[in-house]
Amino acid sequence: MDTEAIKSRGPSLPLTVIPKDDRYLISEMACKSYGDGGDGGALKLALMSAMKAHLAKGGGAVPIRRLLDLSYLAAEYASRQSELLFSADDVLDESVASAADLAERCRRLEVRFTKAREMALANTDLYLSMVNDLDVYVATSMRSRQDFRDMATDCDKIFSDERLKSLNLRYFDHTLSAAEGHEDKGS
Repeated sequence: MDTEAIKSRGPSLPLTVIPKDDRYLISEMACKSYGDGGDGGALKLALMSAMKAHLAKGGGAVPIRRLLDLSYLAAEYASRQSELLFSADDVLDESVASAADLAERCRRLEVRFTKAREMALANTDLYLSMVNDLDVYVATSMRSRQDFRDMATDCDKIFSDERLKSLNLRYFDHTLSAAEGHEDKGS
């Protein structure tokens, strides 16, 4: 490799930084849970249905995690339990006492999801515009929110290292990119 040529090309296009705690929201699982907007997607529908069942059994404050138990989760969502738990990770330990409380938690998550997804889609456009100049494709397997945090931290640590900075390396960080499906993203 001609390292001098790599150094002389300058920095890559600036990507929008997504907070590490929100990067799991751009995963394929989260996208399936939140849907395209409107009704809040499967996560909100499943939680509201579970809350209705909880209230019918006497109600009271309940952790959101409990609403995603198979004892409350409607049969149509049971096969998606792990996806829903993953997508609600940020609020699982919060308690709600009413459908209105739950709707507010869902709304907060939807806002964060939408913002993270918009930033990730914009980043993907930038990645695609420089695909022929990418130096490093970071292969990943992220199955938990912590995996997303760890991958983001690892990429930051590696590619901001002083020994590599002068190379202006262009790398694909999956935690900053979103696509319509995993086939489009190559992961």
